[in-house]
Amino acid sequence: MKRIVALSVLLVGLIFSFTTEQTKSRSVALAAAVFQQPQSPSVATVVQMSYYAQPGKEEEVLGVRLQACAVLEKMGITRGRVMRRITSPRATQNTDDPDVTWEGEFADAASLKRYEEVVDSNPGFLAARQKMGTLTRKTERRYWEVR
Repeated sequence: MKRIVALSVLLVGLIFSFTTEQTKSRSVALAAAVFQQPQSPSVATVVQMSYYAQPGKEEEVLGVRLQACAVLEKMGITRGRVMRRITSPRATQNTDDPDVTWEGEFADAASLKRYEEVVDSNPGFLAARQKMGTLTRKTERRYWEVR
C-alpha cells in the first residue's frame, strides 16, 4: 500500500513538473513573439495655435479663442487650454511673442482627425476663425509629438 501511495505521489509530481515545464515553454515562446513584433504605440499630438494681436485687440483675441473652445467642447472635443501672455521680470523680453496661445492634446490619430474635421467644417468654429483674422496680424499653428 505504501508503495502504491509513493508511486502515485511520484507520478503526480512528474505530471505536474511536465505540465509546468510546458507552460513555461509556451510562455517564453509567446513573450518572444510579442517582443519581436514591431510596436506601434499610440502617440499623442499637441496642436498649438499662437495668435499675435493687432495693437489694442489682445482682449478681443482672447475672447474669440475662448468662443472657439466652447465650440470644440460642444462638439465633444477637448476644449484645450488658452494662455494669455503676461509680463514677468524672468520672462524672455521678445517684442514679437504671441499674445494668446491655445493648445489641445489629442491621444491618437482618430481624435486628432476629429478635431481637424470640426475646425475645418463647423460653422461656429469657422465664424470664430474668420473673426480672429480681423483681430490678428499673424497666426501660427504647430504640431508637437508627445514622447
